[in-house]
This record gives sequence, C-alpha cells and structure tokens, in this order.
Amino acid sequence: MLVVTHRIQLGRAICADIGIDWIEERRTSETQGLLGFGLCIDSLHPESQARFNPQDWKGAILIFDELEQIIWHLLNSVTCSEKRVIILEQLKELIQTVHATGGLIIGQDADLSDVSVKYLLGWWRHQ
Repeated sequence: MLVVTHRIQLGRAICADIGIDWIEERRTSETQGLLGFGLCIDSLHPESQARFNPQDWKGAILIFDELEQIIWHLLNSVTCSEKRVIILEQLKELIQTVHATGGLIIGQDADLSDVSVKYLLGWWRHQ
C-alpha cells in the first residue's frame, strides 16, 4: 500500500490510522515498510529519501488522500518546482504500473471534482 498526500502531518496521521509506516519511520519500524508506507507527492522521485521506483508498486493499493490538494501542490508548489517534471513522469508510471498489474487506485477528497477524476483517468488511458 502506498499513501500519497501533500502534507507531512496529514500523511503521518493517515499512516498511523491505517497501520503503515510514514516514509521516515520505514527503516526503524517493526515492519520496515513491509506493508507499504506513506509519503508526500514531493518525494515521488528516485533522488528522494524514498528512492522511489514506480515498478516496486506492481499490484499495490495506491491511495491519494486529498487528491485535489495533491494535484494543486504538484503543479504549483515551490517545493516541487525543481523536480516537477520527474515527479510527473514517476506519477504517470506509478498509476500505469498499478493499473496494469491489477492494483487498486483510490483518489479521495471531501471536495473531489470531475476534473481530478478525469486527470487520474487520463494517466492510465495513455499507456
């Protein structure tokens, strides 16, 4: 399971609620990320502490929590600016990998719009 969000505190809380590690706890926890982990969209690239590789997530459950904010953050935040292109490429490969290998993709948000749903759908339709 991989949980992707746009804020560290939010991600930590979600991971604690569902019983998986937050990225920084992965190496020191009992499970050491065996059940998956959570991270911010900013870390969705190979040079981050996650050493992110989309191919590691074949058949995974992928949860985007606060999808509207994740998309806005990815496209507009200064914290993503230097790695924006690689993050977008990795996100596309992640979604395509999970979808093609029978995984589950969940996009959740209290204010979920058709625009965000169509954005996600567009990633795996262009394989």
